[in-house]
Amino acid sequence: MRARTSSLTLRSCGLWPTVFTLALAGCAVGLAGCIWGGSEPEPGPITEPGPITVPAPTLDTPLQVAITPDKTLQSGAGDGVGIFVEYAAGGHWHVWTTCDTNQSKVACDFEAFAIPEKGAKISNVKPETLESGDVAEELKDGSAHLSASTSTELDGMTFDATPGAVVELEVYFDGMPDSRVVFWYGNDTLHTGAPTDPVDFLPDTP
Repeated sequence: MRARTSSLTLRSCGLWPTVFTLALAGCAVGLAGCIWGGSEPEPGPITEPGPITVPAPTLDTPLQVAITPDKTLQSGAGDGVGIFVEYAAGGHWHVWTTCDTNQSKVACDFEAFAIPEKGAKISNVKPETLESGDVAEELKDGSAHLSASTSTELDGMTFDATPGAVVELEVYFDGMPDSRVVFWYGNDTLHTGAPTDPVDFLPDTP
């Protein structure tokens, strides 16, 4: 488990409109209570606000899914939020990101960790169209790590792993685990949203 510092940006708000609608509705109800509640309450002592606490990101027990070799995915830069996973026969992996900046006007912060199964190895980690501040690297624990702030471009990394080995992918969107943003092709189907975060990818064939 890799703990990340959670952050909520303007971009993230668009993913949970119901939450904010309910919050606003609650404010309206509270305001109505003040107006119709009778006498105004006595003012209490003024206290300084305490620090804002944010729950630590939580991860799932990973489930395994199939990924079909040699299937490539396409998405317009800046047109939608996603982390896309591709596998080419022979153990070649491609993980890349897009954001909805054309609509939201803000960038998406992504982090992805690709972790090989026990006995397998990752090597040859390379960045793909990354900007200053973005990172694609092999970590000391043998995993591949992508950290990218994506807006109207495509960011990504490629790496090699033992052919046919299971690779676990752990992803964070704007600082929080979010399996909804993962896309891949497996069992003759384009999958939108992983069942868990992290999720284990098993190639259909090596």
